[in-house]
Amino acid sequence: MDNRFFHQVRMAGIAFEGILSTDGPYLSSRMHGGVALGLAGLRYFQPVCRGIRRVPPRGWWVVKYCDEERIVLPGFDSAATRKLSNEFGVPTLAELSLAFSDHVRREHFFTSPAWDALRRWVTKHPRIAKTFAACTPYLLHWYDRAIVEGKALAL
Repeated sequence: MDNRFFHQVRMAGIAFEGILSTDGPYLSSRMHGGVALGLAGLRYFQPVCRGIRRVPPRGWWVVKYCDEERIVLPGFDSAATRKLSNEFGVPTLAELSLAFSDHVRREHFFTSPAWDALRRWVTKHPRIAKTFAACTPYLLHWYDRAIVEGKALAL
């Protein structure tokens, strides 16, 4: 297994991985796309067709911000979406709450099993983690928080 992976689960027939990338902690589905954690959300909608490509399907998507479709979730229903939301701390964006603050989205991640896994991963891979510590454009201070919480849990 690649030592940048910190969390792996399978839901509704799709494999999801938490991985460290140049964008910091990242949610990836090799077959369906990926997005940096921190400003990601789950949304049921019809993405706008941009440029010359086929029209994206209406359905559940993991989005960056509110409307940048990143991971298509074919076959997902509200139960599978809730499970993914809870597992990776990616909030569901209802039509009336699309303006979730950046802070709320980040804090949602810090309550998830993926965060617990990332915190354990930082302890196991301190040198690799430190190289990704500067990669925080979307999930601010994840590395420092992992170090502090890891030390507190060790007491």
